[in-house]
Amino acid sequence: MLNSKDMNKNLVGILLIDKPVGITSTVVDRVCKRRFNLSKVGHLGTLDPFASGLIPVAFNGATKLIPYIKWNDNKTYEFEIEFGKKTDTGDITGSVIDVSGNIPTIDKLKTMLSKFIGEIQQRPHLYSAVKINGKPAYELMRKGIMPEIKTKTVAIHKLEYIEQTDTKTHKLKATVSGGTYIRSLAEDIASSLNTVAYTKSLRRTGVGLYDTGMPLDFISDNKNNIDEVVSNNEVWLSVENVLDDIPVIEVTDEEATNLRLGRSINLCGKDGLYLVKSSNGFVNLSRGVDGCLQPERLIKDVGV
Repeated sequence: MLNSKDMNKNLVGILLIDKPVGITSTVVDRVCKRRFNLSKVGHLGTLDPFASGLIPVAFNGATKLIPYIKWNDNKTYEFEIEFGKKTDTGDITGSVIDVSGNIPTIDKLKTMLSKFIGEIQQRPHLYSAVKINGKPAYELMRKGIMPEIKTKTVAIHKLEYIEQTDTKTHKLKATVSGGTYIRSLAEDIASSLNTVAYTKSLRRTGVGLYDTGMPLDFISDNKNNIDEVVSNNEVWLSVENVLDDIPVIEVTDEEATNLRLGRSINLCGKDGLYLVKSSNGFVNLSRGVDGCLQPERLIKDVGV
């Protein structure tokens, strides 16, 4: 069985992790980096400590591919919204700052949900990771500084009612564009019903077409499971899987060397972005322009 020192140089791809409640997304990165002896890691889409669920973590050279990944844009969540209370953080970890006796009926809630489908204007929560002059908004709030956060356009693709879980609590399911804050969505839904609410629980159940993640405990508790990870196609995404919407073009070893050195080569094909591959594995992302293939992003340490 392979150990981390054998694998770390060629371990380039994305691992889908199932994050438990109670830890930050950065902790997930650290566990993966330490466990697999990686040079660099980075997650796609932060999950708050109180939330659980799917979080893709890029290993080594795959971190450079994050801007090119389109399937990461749509995310699906299941969340509980409790009406009648509002907390400063918008979730169960915060302090109650407002109350209301107006508790909407199931029918009124279902009717209101349909009005949030489509593009909406949303203001990220004050206690969020959105950057204000380079600093996360939540850090400023904890220092007593009220950040000025602008609204932005987000898309709510689906918003479904699941069930009532308590007298004042309802479970919903939403598929949204990247950058959508569920805590803000819950507060906006409550506001539209002339009441207040907070997000009682939150779980990310899907990212793009993917809905399965490897439990973080499985990684941290097992000492020799690297080959198990990379052979599990449900949770391990190779470079080609990660960029499955970008066409692959094969080049000779000589052309691959030129591309790695930043030189353009002739292209027999349409203009656009290509994932370049040679007999030695993936080379880089190159862009076809006017009959030339120009190197754009090097992919290091990727085996065949």
